[in-house]
Amino acid sequence: MTAVILRWLRYTDRRAIMILSTDGYANWAWSSDPAFKSGRYIKTRISPPYEMPAGSGVARGAPVDELRSGIDQPAGVWFNEPVREMSFHSTSQNCRFTLLHLKNADRGAWHAERRTEDTYDRFMRG
Repeated sequence: MTAVILRWLRYTDRRAIMILSTDGYANWAWSSDPAFKSGRYIKTRISPPYEMPAGSGVARGAPVDELRSGIDQPAGVWFNEPVREMSFHSTSQNCRFTLLHLKNADRGAWHAERRTEDTYDRFMRG
């Protein structure tokens, strides 16, 4: 799952961030290029360690189902803008993976409005 999300972050045109945390502190974080260019990233190579925000679903211990489907966080919890927070716990690695979706500045929406062409579309187009 980690590899899939990291690959998606490498190619997406969306502003998103993935965080791996243990015991309420971020071990590392990776931002998509659009998120990084807009100044949305989390520094994990600093001292003291980055503590997960107190208002975040991860820190509050929100229900598992709620974290998996996503929590709309207001401005000020993660950044100075609203964020959609999704998270799941890995029992095998004893850590938590959190994916933050930020609104795209050019569209003002959580999801890209354009439809991505898939293999079937290309085949039908001929």
